[in-house]
Amino acid sequence: MRRSQCKVLHSSLFVIATVASSYGAGEGFFEAKAQPAIKPVSADHNATATLQEIVVLARKRPEQVLNLPEALTVIDGVTAERNGLARVEDIARLTPSLTIASTFRPGVVLITMRGISTAQGGEAPVAVVIDGVQMPSPDFINQELLDIDQIEVLRGPQGSLYGRNAIAGAINITTRKPGDHLTAWIKGSYGNNDHVRIAGSVSGPVIEDRLGVRVTASYRDYNGGVDNVFLGTKADPFREASINAAAYMTISERLTADLRFTYADSKAGSLSSEIVTTAAFDDFKPSQMVRNLDTFDDRRLINLSFKLELDLDDVIVTSITGYDDVDQALFGDGDFTSAPGVAQDLVTNVRAFTEELRIASNNNDRLHWLIGGFFQDRHTDNFLKIIPDNGDGTFGPGLIVDSMDVNKSKSWALFGQASYEVTDALELTVGLRYDEDKRSSHDLLIPASAAEKTFTSLQPKISLSYAVTPEWRFYATYAEGFRSGGFNAFISQADRSFAKESADSFEIGTKASLMDGRMTLSASVFDVSLDNQQFFFVTLNPPTQNVINIAKTKIRGVEFELAAQATDQLQLILGVGYIDAEIRDLDGSGALRGNRSPQTAKHSVRVGADYAQPLNDDYTLRLTANADWRGSIVWDAANAVRTPEKVVVDARLSLETASWALTAYARNIGDTRYPTQAITDLFGPGLHMRIPNSRRDYGIEAKVVF
Repeated sequence: MRRSQCKVLHSSLFVIATVASSYGAGEGFFEAKAQPAIKPVSADHNATATLQEIVVLARKRPEQVLNLPEALTVIDGVTAERNGLARVEDIARLTPSLTIASTFRPGVVLITMRGISTAQGGEAPVAVVIDGVQMPSPDFINQELLDIDQIEVLRGPQGSLYGRNAIAGAINITTRKPGDHLTAWIKGSYGNNDHVRIAGSVSGPVIEDRLGVRVTASYRDYNGGVDNVFLGTKADPFREASINAAAYMTISERLTADLRFTYADSKAGSLSSEIVTTAAFDDFKPSQMVRNLDTFDDRRLINLSFKLELDLDDVIVTSITGYDDVDQALFGDGDFTSAPGVAQDLVTNVRAFTEELRIASNNNDRLHWLIGGFFQDRHTDNFLKIIPDNGDGTFGPGLIVDSMDVNKSKSWALFGQASYEVTDALELTVGLRYDEDKRSSHDLLIPASAAEKTFTSLQPKISLSYAVTPEWRFYATYAEGFRSGGFNAFISQADRSFAKESADSFEIGTKASLMDGRMTLSASVFDVSLDNQQFFFVTLNPPTQNVINIAKTKIRGVEFELAAQATDQLQLILGVGYIDAEIRDLDGSGALRGNRSPQTAKHSVRVGADYAQPLNDDYTLRLTANADWRGSIVWDAANAVRTPEKVVVDARLSLETASWALTAYARNIGDTRYPTQAITDLFGPGLHMRIPNSRRDYGIEAKVVF
């Protein structure tokens, strides 16, 4: 049940980052200016450098980030490339209160934002939207995205616009449009553990003022950095090829169309799982990985979207249609030891059709409004076989577990939001969304296993924003969010279904542009009451993953972000998040009251610097460095197993011109070790499973722009 792989092209372009701007939405395709791949610093030291104004689409219309009453981190493509971001999981390196961690499947990540986490087998607590299409499940999130224009990370419930599962926030990703001239670039890198990346892109007009296209392809081949000491092999190799194509059409003066396609094919090591005791949970020397079977995970992903936009002067009508398809096949060790035991054969297929239709105001009046509807039809197959591993390369006879679980979800929503400028300084925003999600689960091998349930919720939002000056604004927001419940497999050890999760959130914040635009800051304080927090555990006998609910959780936190153009050549970034996530009631009995909520770092601090020294009119030497300090994390509700605080440092040194760049890079310079996922007491009391993070990665990279 393993799928053969195709070797095409793939690597690292994935551009994201933290302080820059985008094009204004609503412009014609060829009016949008594509950002240059390399931005050399001017040799004119008399020029006064300022931070760029940032335009965002967070509320599905273009507006200055300073005017937006939201806690928001903006990452543009140029800054992302300077920081060496490669995949969606890297966004967390530049964002406070956000963790995106690898799991037992390389294509699936666990997201934690503001103390609300993904439950394995459930939905992410953050809506991830790529070019207007919301990713239908966690299986689609961890892509190596190419030609990114801008990423907007909104923190706090975003359900009124982004719907169910945006209970903790939303990540809104937009890719670059072609400019009015033909452009191309190619990039390659080589690092330790034979880590090879190659990527290239061509973009430009095909029919002047009518049709523009962009094609980007990449290839990545990584030998792996985690040792399976029993077999003498690497447990985490990764090979992926992908291609991304987009066409932008001006059909008439009023009607435009946008067609996008992504294909990715990967083969990777998986289940880099180690068995450790509580005492040795933070000890990574020597390697604890001793298994007699290598485990591999194959993945094929397709994203297809089509956007139509009709300009009727005072209103804009937008239709976004998406189709997403992923096939994943995993086979290998199921007991994670060197002894004969069990092997697992897991196939997961997810297919989803999504449609969003909205109408928005398009004028300069005091009132800005938007109404819309949403529909999604999703089908998930999760087929698991656990078979005896005889230890000599043979398997069987018989099956220990044979499950063919089929999950279906049909959801729809109606939503609207309006912002009214009461005075030149005061703005009131009101939003409301109704979501309905009908879900079913059926094990095809067990006729009596069929189950069905509908989850519904109203998600209101109200916000007041007041500008003390044009450069300084305060806001207060109340919002509700929810995450759909669902079904555990019929063979689960927990209840067949788990409840929807809901949050009431109150936030006060401020934003400012200071020192004549050379400094920006934002700060927020928030309080979240969370009901039925979703949490998962895993059993081995029988092998199941189970989602349960923690009855009541209280989350309080503070976030602070500052960007400063300290000199014409030096930009400094500081991001701080503090989260106090506390269990108030585990199961209705008041149990474990006062314990920390699992999977949440107590604090996150990011310090970044970008220094560019012009050598002459043509050459610039650039140093970009980041230190990410994450607080301790507990992995169980009893708070018995924890990871202490960790610091990860990355750096890149580049020699740049307007047409090429040569870079030496190092990620995780100190080879800091920590688990990206852990399941406590999986192998018995005090015996836990952990998945180690990627080790130090260093090498050289070259890029040429044509």
